[in-house]
Amino acid sequence: MRVMKGYKFKINPTKEQEEFFSKTFGGCRFVWNYILDSKKSAYLFGGVKSNFTETSKGLTDIKKLEGLEWLGELNSQSIQQELRKLDVAYSRFFKKISDFPQFKSKRDKQSFVVPQNFHYGNGLLHIPKLKSGIEIVQHREFGIGAEIKFVTISQNKVGEYFCAFQVEEDHEIKTPKSNNEVGIDLGLTDLMVFSNGVKIRNPKIAQKYRKKLKYKHRQLSKKVEGSKGRGNARLDLAKTYDKISRIKGDYTHKLTSRIISENQVIVMEDLNVADMTKNHKLARAIQDVSWGEIVRQLEYKARWNDRQFVKIDRFFPSSKTCSNDGFVLKTLDLNQRTWACPECGETHDRDVNASKNILIQGKNIIKQNSGSGIESEIRGNAGKQKLVEPSRMVCVKTQRDIEAMKPEATTL
Repeated sequence: MRVMKGYKFKINPTKEQEEFFSKTFGGCRFVWNYILDSKKSAYLFGGVKSNFTETSKGLTDIKKLEGLEWLGELNSQSIQQELRKLDVAYSRFFKKISDFPQFKSKRDKQSFVVPQNFHYGNGLLHIPKLKSGIEIVQHREFGIGAEIKFVTISQNKVGEYFCAFQVEEDHEIKTPKSNNEVGIDLGLTDLMVFSNGVKIRNPKIAQKYRKKLKYKHRQLSKKVEGSKGRGNARLDLAKTYDKISRIKGDYTHKLTSRIISENQVIVMEDLNVADMTKNHKLARAIQDVSWGEIVRQLEYKARWNDRQFVKIDRFFPSSKTCSNDGFVLKTLDLNQRTWACPECGETHDRDVNASKNILIQGKNIIKQNSGSGIESEIRGNAGKQKLVEPSRMVCVKTQRDIEAMKPEATTL
């Protein structure tokens, strides 16, 4: 099957290329902030909304303004991509998917996109407006039939340059099929609790560096604004954050790959991480465990390896339901880690019981959908269906929604 994959490689730019990157980063950042400011003003004072087509036409006039002629020296398509991203960010805000778009700063991660008219070969990337080829440190090969769709050049806060290729290629499923099925309950004390009773403790990677981060933050705050010492302190702090990010990423990828390789069916709850982080007492702990990234990796790795990844409704009472007979408790305090079922007398570990119920619920969903020959992904209103590839992923809202679905009403 054909899949989209991202390949990220380090860049060794020359002095000339660094200057070009810096100018392009600045141009993209300026256009984003300029258009965002004008869109905010227009909407606040006149209630006028502008789309990509309108802002793209206005970009030509912006380049003609006195003092902004340098924008014409940059790749116009890279600048236009900023307008597209801003338009998407606005749409996501009005659909209440994400927060309002923010102004960009030169202190943040920098990037620009080259959507076309580029060439890559023999370890050199050629992009418009840049005469010399960019040396790419390619540490792994593309897949069979790879077709590069677009390229993103970026610079992290540490000052390192990277090139990310978005590639469409043929994907060969190498992971053998498994008979194992697992329900997973995500937590903070235990990162994961499996339906077979296995628990994975929270590695608390960020917490191990908390003391060092506090010290480096204090050192940075003591430096004079604009001084060389402050710049060095900021770079030192950025390196620590980058190290934490790399360790967390490595751990998460290894963990999710192991889960995918060992199990044919993986079932989890559809957690609303964004709302959960609004609790200031739990926000930092939830961000440290990277629940959202774990779910994202399991989803695409399941598609790539012919696994079934199922999400059950976030409001399903997995912890309060007896996995033995289905009895549901009225209340269960968060600090109550074990409880005994009044019906069957079974004593349950709260998290293990939840993971067992998650697996049971997921298998019921698969059974409900197997009769139709397709699998449905339901998001938003009950009954609104989006068809996806068979035997890949199911995401449901409630069990009641599943029962209401009629296979004969589904059309291809």
